Amino acid sequence: KNDSSFLFGRKEQTRKRNFVATTITALLFLALKRVCFGPSLAWATSSSVPQMSRTSLARISIQSLLGYLSNIFPDQITLRTIKKAILSMIAIASLIILKENLSASRRQKIDATSEWGMYAERPSARGLALTILLVRLIPYVILPGLIEKYTSKTDENGKTIPYDSNPNYLDSRPHKLRKRGGEIFSEGLLRLGPLYIKIGQILSCRENLFPKEWVTSMERLQDRVPAKSGKEAWDLVYSACPGGKVGFHRVFSDFDDVPLAAASLGQVHKARLRETGDAVAIKIQRASLKEIYDKDLDLMSRIASFVDKFGG
Repeated sequence: KNDSSFLFGRKEQTRKRNFVATTITALLFLALKRVCFGPSLAWATSSSVPQMSRTSLARISIQSLLGYLSNIFPDQITLRTIKKAILSMIAIASLIILKENLSASRRQKIDATSEWGMYAERPSARGLALTILLVRLIPYVILPGLIEKYTSKTDENGKTIPYDSNPNYLDSRPHKLRKRGGEIFSEGLLRLGPLYIKIGQILSCRENLFPKEWVTSMERLQDRVPAKSGKEAWDLVYSACPGGKVGFHRVFSDFDDVPLAAASLGQVHKARLRETGDAVAIKIQRASLKEIYDKDLDLMSRIASFVDKFGG
């Protein structure tokens, strides 16, 4: 009797240990999926989705994963097995992130605005891109000050001569580092999306916060954002005009598909009215801009609400 009780007790302990290990592994898998792939499109526009759908989706996902993992893992799950599973998932997630970043970087070299929609749908991808941008900026923020500190000169009274007052400052290493840092920062904001371009436009007016080189680089965000031209410009103007293509040509007799200027919200083109022949300027809004801003502002609202809880 004692032996049978001990045997069944051991089996019950093993069953509980296996269940706990499988549950922890499944939850870690879900956490990695959330970090790597971000919320789905339906979750990003949560204002139009019932709150209950998230709970149902999470419950179904966990149940499915538990069933799947119970078939994969052996009856005797050890700590070593769990470690292997976790490391394998981390390795796979890292490879996926690396591949996606390289692909996005190649696309952004051709068109800096190519990932705007994807970043709005997947905030975690943009969060990773923002983190990489900040890490890249660290040497360009620290090194110029250190170089100036240890190579600066003093005047006859022993006062340190400001580095930027040196006539050879434009050829100095600190200036080149700051200039490159400003270019990286402004290009990074441009790639992150229209809301971040707006932030860059505001920061470009605060000369008291940033070096001159950074302010100069961010000024390009005011009206020199990459624009859509050619067929893409025609598609934009047709979609914006009431009546589409027919309605547009009914009103305008000429349209220059090369924009005069472009910013975060839209771009400006020359056109001519068919009825009077007058030359006019048309401002076209970028594609899917409302959807992108809605998702960005929803994310910002959530972050602000989260911070307010801890800010008192």
